[in-house]
Amino acid sequence: MREYFSKEVTGIFCKPGRSLAQVSIEARLMPEPGILAKIASIMAEMNVRILSLSLTSRRDRRYITAFIDYTESRYTIQDLVERLRRERFTVQVRHSIAEPSGLLVDKHCFPLETMGGRIRALMIPVETLSKIFSSFRETYGKVSYVLAFHQGKVLGEMVAKKLLEIFPGSPMETAQTLAWLYSAYGWGRMRIASYSRVSDEARVEIEDNFEVEGYGRSSEPVCHFTRGILSGSSSVIFGGEYEVVEVSCKAQGKNLCEFVIRRKEPEHRGR
Repeated sequence: MREYFSKEVTGIFCKPGRSLAQVSIEARLMPEPGILAKIASIMAEMNVRILSLSLTSRRDRRYITAFIDYTESRYTIQDLVERLRRERFTVQVRHSIAEPSGLLVDKHCFPLETMGGRIRALMIPVETLSKIFSSFRETYGKVSYVLAFHQGKVLGEMVAKKLLEIFPGSPMETAQTLAWLYSAYGWGRMRIASYSRVSDEARVEIEDNFEVEGYGRSSEPVCHFTRGILSGSSSVIFGGEYEVVEVSCKAQGKNLCEFVIRRKEPEHRGR
């Protein structure tokens, strides 16, 4: 069995030779659940296949957008839209046909959001983002490592603060949530391999880390942006300053990327 399932983001879909459309519904919250089930049932009755679907809850509204394939349906998109408009939960329905034929691009939803709308999100191909870091290294050498680390630290601090705002748990609970979040956002499959309260040291493993994808084989670790994320988030969650060393990297031919996180010892200055 697969440890993780694939997840299609309803943003762009290509299926040449098929009749595709996007249908989006704004629905009011009803006393009983079942809005999504009813929409799916209507589409099934009309022999419409759902290719990708997203539901977002905002206060008393539900926003559902679906990429659909109606090639085998004897009904038109207008028939489907009119059927959905008759439902008592429907506020409005929008639709658009694939243009050019076989290519669907989301024309209804903006902006992308996460954490219940608290954060505006950005979708970018993994290899593209990784290539940015790779090209920085080719152009600026090891100075790019410092820049990548700094940017990652800023991001780690921001995400950790947001987590503590909405989920004020213990430090280890917050750290575990952040590891799950890293995986949920598609950055890589992160897990806390070990943690010692005595030495205040942790080991973190990441499979398929995004930062590696734009690099070829390297003689040294390359995940400096990720080091920054781990350093910044650890400082917010546990307090103090943390240093992060990548001891094993997929770019070196290893199976995964492994990081050691240690609390920085305070500097003692002479009088």
